Amino acid sequence: MKLRRRSVLLRIALLVLIPLILLTVSFAYIATTSLRSALTLTRSTVVMGHLRLPVADLQQALSRERAQVIVYYIRPTRAAAAALQRQEAVTNRAVHSFMTAADSPSVRQSASAAGKKAIAEVDQGLASLPGLRTEIRARSLGEQQAFTAYNNVIGASYLVLEQAIIQEGNSAQVLPAIAVVELAVSNEYLQQESALLSADFAAHAFPASAHQAFVSLVGAHRLLYQQSYSYLNKPDLRDLDRDVSPAASGALTAMENKLVASSPTPRGPLPVRESAWNAAVTAVSTQTEHAVGQAESLLAATARAQADAKRRDLYLTGGLGLAAVLASLVLSLWIAVRLTRQLRGLRDSALELAYVRLPDVVQRLRAGENVDVPGQAPSLESSPDEIGQVRAAFNTAQRTAVEAAVDEARVRRGINDVFRNLARRSQALLERQM
Repeated sequence: MKLRRRSVLLRIALLVLIPLILLTVSFAYIATTSLRSALTLTRSTVVMGHLRLPVADLQQALSRERAQVIVYYIRPTRAAAAALQRQEAVTNRAVHSFMTAADSPSVRQSASAAGKKAIAEVDQGLASLPGLRTEIRARSLGEQQAFTAYNNVIGASYLVLEQAIIQEGNSAQVLPAIAVVELAVSNEYLQQESALLSADFAAHAFPASAHQAFVSLVGAHRLLYQQSYSYLNKPDLRDLDRDVSPAASGALTAMENKLVASSPTPRGPLPVRESAWNAAVTAVSTQTEHAVGQAESLLAATARAQADAKRRDLYLTGGLGLAAVLASLVLSLWIAVRLTRQLRGLRDSALELAYVRLPDVVQRLRAGENVDVPGQAPSLESSPDEIGQVRAAFNTAQRTAVEAAVDEARVRRGINDVFRNLARRSQALLERQM
């Protein structure tokens, strides 16, 4: 009921503004969603670009130090201690490189909450590394405990890359990218196999506990390798098949099968030669690392290209959408103002006719004055649209009303003349009778 008493301007404003507001809200939502997607992909690219190589160097250094630690536990000689110390220096440089990259403003601003948590776990593990080394030299920590401690730090470093990939948010790219990381993890299990066997080769024994741990690692390595292999992209599969030598892989698999099928031996040589094992593991591990590095480089390049494409799409969509909103706003305001002016002109003409022209015509006619109909009822400017048709109809009604008033005045004047003539004749007859 209140809206019925509102002005025409308010109704036209509501008619124009409601669709315009909905259009603006829709544009804002689309632009915000596109911007969020572009920023997320850009941040993921920044994290991968800054941490990919430092994480790889850290993993490689920690893996080698772990192998040296296992050998040092079995044969704590001066040469083993010196080799371990040299590897610790290499690891320290890798740790410094990783922490510098992880603490950079770009990574801190771009990493997701889960990514920051993964980085914090790696930092916590690296912070405990000096104490771990001290306990290893003092023999206050068991061999298996030291082995597990290194495994935990290396495993946490893989989570950093996984969270950077998950942060990308593109489900079509996340699964193949995670498969690349899982391929690297399967190679880490192979390194753990080699570290355990290094201790067994040094001790000239393959006890039941070492045999069981080795069998578990072989199963984990093969299972994860097959799973990651099935989810890799075609370019990554092609690079992996080309880089990993079938001969080296076949030799490694044959030696793993021989070790798994062998019986634990508390004393005595292992069923495979140490040199052959180390050569096969080094070849397969190096080739797999090369394939993983190529896949990660391709992943980073693809992510950068997608981020650039999303930014270009955002600029194009945002520019066109903003131009459309502004054009709609200008056009809507122009139509609303023009329509309001036409309706106001029609209203003013009707009010002037009702309260000014017709009363003035009637008053003048009653006073006996002659009235010019075209002058008293000038035509309003008409147009082909609906409002113009209303103007034309209003012109006709206005002219008809004025003409009717003039005709009525003429009739009244004629009647007055008749009565006046009758009165004069009656007076003349009366005078004759008298």
